[in-house]
Amino acid sequence: MGRFLGDRVIKVLTADHSEETDVVMPILETSNTSAPIVAARLKKAYCQGFIENPYAREEGVRRKLSAMEEQFAGKTVLLVDDSIVRGTTSSPEIRHPHIYGIDLASPSELIAHKRDDDAIALYIGAKKVIFQKLDDLQEACAPAVLAGMTARKNQEFEVGVFNGENVTPVPRGYFEHIEKVRGETRKMKVMENAREAVANGSAGKEEIQIATNGVEVKDDGKVVPASASTTNGALAISGNGVLHTPNGKRKHEKDEEAPPRHQMDNGLHNQGNFDYVKT
Repeated sequence: MGRFLGDRVIKVLTADHSEETDVVMPILETSNTSAPIVAARLKKAYCQGFIENPYAREEGVRRKLSAMEEQFAGKTVLLVDDSIVRGTTSSPEIRHPHIYGIDLASPSELIAHKRDDDAIALYIGAKKVIFQKLDDLQEACAPAVLAGMTARKNQEFEVGVFNGENVTPVPRGYFEHIEKVRGETRKMKVMENAREAVANGSAGKEEIQIATNGVEVKDDGKVVPASASTTNGALAISGNGVLHTPNGKRKHEKDEEAPPRHQMDNGLHNQGNFDYVKT
């Protein structure tokens, strides 16, 4: 994969007359194999530029990878990553959800959903983004797959997350149903965050509305403030942070906690990226 990606980088940078790359760095840990090969292909220096905190969650993604400033200062750096899913951490663009068991983000959360390469680069603050081509990815993977089995004339892979073409039919309304389910699981988390913001005095208008009236889930899975149940929208908070409606009654809440789904990466090599349950 590193060889194919290196060739593509050379082709794209030459065509665009982009700045010369000074150094190639991997985004830890999953691109540690490909990045040195890319560097060798480009005949550029290779070095590590990040220190990883394996216990940081998505909310603290800026603390997950700490850049070593001296490695970046005054240089044009080519960063190699295995994938850009949500845009928070060198496969092709992941534009579609996975229907066979991998809990990828919903389409609206995928950074490549309805964005081209230039828009993705702007979103993550990079000068340019270069993706591995899907054909190259499959060609790179085929020899490894076939090594332990009888060779097939045409080896095919399930690549639905890249091109939206799944190997089995998808029932009508399936993705809409999944979006709705995801929204339901986020409801309690959204309300908890809003109430916490109100309690510490940092809440905005929408958070106050959520804390007062709760939330509802739209058909597309978006969690939005529920319609006001009172005319004046007043909000009272007792000394212990408990919310009350204008009639003085305590706002009822469900007892169950939201499941730990706010994960950055469910991969086996990122076992530290999960929510810990408080005891």
